[in-house]
Amino acid sequence: MTRVGRCWLGGPSLLGVFLLGAPAPAVAQARLEVGWISLEPRLPPPNSLDAPHGEGWPMEGDRVHWVAHVLNRGPETVAGVPYSWSIDDGTSQRGTVDLPPGETTLWLSWSWTFDRHRVSLALLPSAEVGDPSPGDDSLEVFSDALSVGLGVEQDIYDWLLENDGPGIERFMQQHIAAWNEMLAGAVHTATPDGVLDRIRLEEVQIHPAGRGPRFDDVSTDLRWFFRKEPTDPRYLNRGMQARYRNDQTIVLHEMLHLRGLIDLYAYAVTHDGVTGSRVEIAENGHPIVGTKLMPDLTPSSAAVTVYRLPADGLMGTRFFRGGNITEHSAFGLNRLAGRRTPQWFDENGNLISLGNVAWTEHYTNLIPERTDLRLLDQGGRRVANASVEIYLDQSQFTYQNVFGPVPDRVLRTGLDGVVSLPEDLLAELPTWSTAPAKAMVMILGVKTSGARGYPFLPVYDLNLLYFRGGGGPAEMELEVEMHTW
Repeated sequence: MTRVGRCWLGGPSLLGVFLLGAPAPAVAQARLEVGWISLEPRLPPPNSLDAPHGEGWPMEGDRVHWVAHVLNRGPETVAGVPYSWSIDDGTSQRGTVDLPPGETTLWLSWSWTFDRHRVSLALLPSAEVGDPSPGDDSLEVFSDALSVGLGVEQDIYDWLLENDGPGIERFMQQHIAAWNEMLAGAVHTATPDGVLDRIRLEEVQIHPAGRGPRFDDVSTDLRWFFRKEPTDPRYLNRGMQARYRNDQTIVLHEMLHLRGLIDLYAYAVTHDGVTGSRVEIAENGHPIVGTKLMPDLTPSSAAVTVYRLPADGLMGTRFFRGGNITEHSAFGLNRLAGRRTPQWFDENGNLISLGNVAWTEHYTNLIPERTDLRLLDQGGRRVANASVEIYLDQSQFTYQNVFGPVPDRVLRTGLDGVVSLPEDLLAELPTWSTAPAKAMVMILGVKTSGARGYPFLPVYDLNLLYFRGGGGPAEMELEVEMHTW
């Protein structure tokens, strides 16, 4: 039978009718598996962005317990299975356990420390048990990892087990191992040690069709729910394309929004009637969109796209195991390294998390105290004594851009072609409290006596200068395609 909740599912019962003289049925092989390892006690996350660094974690030296959720997917009890708990490379506890069909929990007492350790449990069944998948008889997790709560509808759960396939637990453990490698491998100038956090499967809930988890019952740092009828065909479902079947890294993309990361593809600038995005800048009364001053990058499409961020990565459209976590995203994650994911409710009872609240110190708003921007034309010459009109995206919506006809600020280059962008450059943007952080792009109207140019400057580039230099004065160059007009 199946039980919804943190403790999970019992194995199937076998009812058979045996006729006298009939041959005995073949004995099914045992299928043993270490499903996941959770941590007790389960502590609630903080409900404030300003919470102390250690809130939501045990206190140093507290007695905690690692709980291994061991699964026997076979029809019979497997008696006397040896097991071994290890911390790093040393054995901490050995024993034997009888494993009836369904779930059995094994506990290891431990003294909490914020230092990172590797915690593992290994089952050591004898060859006579006939376990066809010994590769899932052990599991290792990082002690300080962020917790992942997983919900799955019964139909998806059963589908993955068909034809002796790996269950959702092992399926996700394989992904989490690959994702932790992606986090560690995000080594950039601003993140020389990669992304500092790791993740660990903390909870598996199985739900009847149409009955998902309650969104006001959240205690894990990250969470995902696999539905029988997904909101996107790329998520696990029976009819999905084969190329997505064994790579659900798109789920990591979505979960990292809960840690405050934004979609990199949201830096695109469009002019269309679908989203309401528009660029209203004009020269001599004529709109510049679609002209040589601001050409359409997708002329065969109904939507007009005038800018795309060159960077991509996991938080762009490379949400597969071979993708990468860009320096921009890695730095955003490391600003919260070691902290639980804050979760709280607003005055209207709506769940608020880092994924859908904009705060003044969000990583996408961090720019140097002064950026000396050198403008060079397409021939590499300095664009001297030019007026620089700065147009800011005034839309309050994350995936919409609105650039009005009047610049928000007007600056000027010197003889060296340098214009100094101040730290308060974004101060005139609209404020909002519950929309996701904005992927902001600026349009610069560069004008000399005989030419015009309208380059795009994503705040992303200024963010990187801040990340690498700690917020002090910075320098960069920007090429401007200048045209007579």
